[in-house]
Amino acid sequence: MSEFVDCALAVESYDGLKVIQAGEEFLGVILTPEKVLRLAQKFSDQVEKIYPNTPLYFIEITPSPSRWTLWPEISQANDLIQSWAEKTPNRFFIPTREAVLGADGLPQNHLFVEDGLHLSRAGYQLWAEQIKTGLGQSKN
Repeated sequence: MSEFVDCALAVESYDGLKVIQAGEEFLGVILTPEKVLRLAQKFSDQVEKIYPNTPLYFIEITPSPSRWTLWPEISQANDLIQSWAEKTPNRFFIPTREAVLGADGLPQNHLFVEDGLHLSRAGYQLWAEQIKTGLGQSKN
């Protein structure tokens, strides 16, 4: 399980904050949206044991052209994690989909490099803005 968590979740630390991004490549293949939520919850519990009261930020799995067929599952996983994070102390959800999706409801191609999966420079700039805004969240 530890190896899977290492592959499925990218974790970065910033000034005592933990920022998480789940890898969408596992959705629809070996994970259901409910399993992604359970993985996030288990990871959260483990972080809480090691770093009590540390804010944990879950970055929304961003829609991409190459994984668009998985968007219903990805979107559901995002919604489950967001709902759980909103009810859980020191757990936050950083949305990205609205910034990436165009007026037609599809991922904006100019935000991705040729493979349709990885963000372009413009995509990363937009994504970074979303994350920076999300890191300012607090629960009162």
